[in-house]
Amino acid sequence: MVIRKNLTKFISSKLGGILLPLLLFSACATVQNEQSIKLQAMLSAKDYQKALVFVRSPEFFPEKNSLLVKKMEEGGVLHRLEKYEESAKVLSDAKDLSEELFTQSISKKIAASTLGSESSDNYYGDIYERSMLRFIAALDHLLIWQEQKTTDPQIARQNLFSARANILDWDTLLEKSQDELYGTKGHYKDDLLAKVFGGLVHEFSGSSGDRQTARTLYQNAEKLLQGPYSEYPLFKDSGLKDETLAFLKAQVKRMKSGRRYQAPSLVVVEQKSLIAPKEAEKIEIPIPLGRIAFHARLSQGAMSPQEFVAFLTTGSQNAQPKISFELPKIREQASEKEKQNLFLVNMETSEVLGELPLIHINPLSEIARQALINKRSAIEGRLTTRLITKYLSAIAGIFISYNAALKTGVPEFIALPGAVSAFKVTFAQIARSERADLRQWRSLPHEVLIGFWEKAIQPGAYGLYDQKPQKDSKQNLIKEFVIKKGDSSALVNFWN
Repeated sequence: MVIRKNLTKFISSKLGGILLPLLLFSACATVQNEQSIKLQAMLSAKDYQKALVFVRSPEFFPEKNSLLVKKMEEGGVLHRLEKYEESAKVLSDAKDLSEELFTQSISKKIAASTLGSESSDNYYGDIYERSMLRFIAALDHLLIWQEQKTTDPQIARQNLFSARANILDWDTLLEKSQDELYGTKGHYKDDLLAKVFGGLVHEFSGSSGDRQTARTLYQNAEKLLQGPYSEYPLFKDSGLKDETLAFLKAQVKRMKSGRRYQAPSLVVVEQKSLIAPKEAEKIEIPIPLGRIAFHARLSQGAMSPQEFVAFLTTGSQNAQPKISFELPKIREQASEKEKQNLFLVNMETSEVLGELPLIHINPLSEIARQALINKRSAIEGRLTTRLITKYLSAIAGIFISYNAALKTGVPEFIALPGAVSAFKVTFAQIARSERADLRQWRSLPHEVLIGFWEKAIQPGAYGLYDQKPQKDSKQNLIKEFVIKKGDSSALVNFWN
């Protein structure tokens, strides 16, 4: 028994250089997922202040390679708290960090292929998250512009320029996205929201050149909706595609109206629910026994390397052993395939001014899910290569120690159980090290809808209801807003 115990200890010590880093990677991935789940519960309860304290705490994603997650969540929660100046600053820093980490990540992934899991790499954000960094930052600046344009025109103008700069940067990002690390043709590389919201920002910028750009963006949005976006479940086999297409055609027509052109007097942005979370899916592949070949003189009675592996994994010298790992996936989260109208009410007179249709523009959960599906084959190929290398290296080390023990006279009935014990410890840690990378920007919405009101609105207090209200009632009130004296338009942003 002492001999067997010492043999197991000896074999495991030879593999310590592999096991310790794997243990660290495994522990980090587990804790990160627990933190994300905890944050999502706070966001679902709309306890945004508590969520802000949590994402700023040292316990939330303290690892340097996950700093971007921490910054994105902080900016996202600040945005939900309507602290738009703080949100814009944090998201600007996050955007810069994302681009820096993306550049660094190419070399990091080469190193990761030999040892580390996906979750050990710098997280630079999925392409749809990097897009949403530009959208929410632009929306922050536009909301500040809305608030300041009658009180501090200079500050307002600076924020309008900043919103426009984020839109231009967004367009540049999307142009480059097809050349990203995974190189998948047909990969998410264009965004309907970038076209529609970008067109709006250019309209508000006011120059004739910006209006022409807005018109082009709305026209491109039509093509995008009828092309790649028509395959998303939200728009496929539903009337919502036709509704969104009619909305886009109306914007193009409005932009062509010449002297009669008018920018929308009211723009409503609804950010619905929370993005579908990433989760782990277990994958199993056979160990390629034919690749286990090394030139060791076998001791008398020793198994061949192939027989040894099969025995360790299944207890049968003729079985086909398997190795397992995790990959991230996003479960399909259905969107409501229904038209959504809000009622615009003058809060001072209780007059219902009319219905405002909210148009489905950005099915973000579906975009995220498809983007992950598109890149999974590349992740799986890289991960399979890395795992096979780890497993075969570990097997070789255990087998050599087992064979050496037999040469020194250790009986087979002692040497083999010692090798089995070392194998179980090593393989368990390798499996745990390959946890799926579930890092994600959880405070993003499930979907974004946008509505334009084109009739003139006078200064005063207004409300948006999801059902036609009774006089002087605030039941079903979604959002109140004020159009200040000297202003003739409003931008309203809310979460539902």
